[in-house]
Amino acid sequence: MITEEIIETVERIKVMQAFVDGKAIEERRISFDHTEWVDNNNPEWRWDKFDYRIKPESKYRPFNNARECWEEMQKHQPFGWISNGELLFNIISIGEGITIHNSISNCGYSFKSAVSLTFADGTPFGILEEE
Repeated sequence: MITEEIIETVERIKVMQAFVDGKAIEERRISFDHTEWVDNNNPEWRWDKFDYRIKPESKYRPFNNARECWEEMQKHQPFGWISNGELLFNIISIGEGITIHNSISNCGYSFKSAVSLTFADGTPFGILEEE
């Protein structure tokens, strides 16, 4: 007889095996006010305090070129601003990637690495893949 406990154990094993295989894992605190999933590169596997899951694959791909980036940027407000999740940065140039300005200096990102950023409105910095 397959019980809920067995099903739950099988799901936990899948998540832990994915971690062993190098896949990204997310966690969220088990409570009513903490429902956001966050990355965890070193889970403690506290199943009594956290839910864990394999991080879903992004549905966004990096821009192929400056024109594609520019066209997508025009759909997002405030125009020309991106975020790393904590801070906002202004894009100052687009070429084979983007250059942003922070308070200390300018910093360049390839389109591939910039897909980890978001537009200021929270949308991933890339092109939504058609399903």
